[in-house]
Amino acid sequence: MKKHIITIAIILLTSLLFSVSTISKATVVNQPKVTENTAEKYYILTEYGGRIALFEENNSIPIEVFDVLVSSMPENDIKAISDGIRVSYEEIPYLIEEYLS
Repeated sequence: MKKHIITIAIILLTSLLFSVSTISKATVVNQPKVTENTAEKYYILTEYGGRIALFEENNSIPIEVFDVLVSSMPENDIKAISDGIRVSYEEIPYLIEEYLS
């Protein structure tokens, strides 16, 4: 399970670093001002096929599906996962580890 967490963290960090380096090299005329609210990307931890899955916000294809049955979780966690938990990029490893351990 920890391998999945590390793999996801590496993939997301690599994507973020590549995006930042690409953006910083580009010349943009009339670039809109980027604020903390517009720069931060969010993800949803929710149920997919009876298991916990991580999605980019507003995307129906999971980034990762974890081998954790939602039905095996405590009732309050089942409700939270079923409703979907919105998380920032920085929160992903902590929340995944909480549900996978």
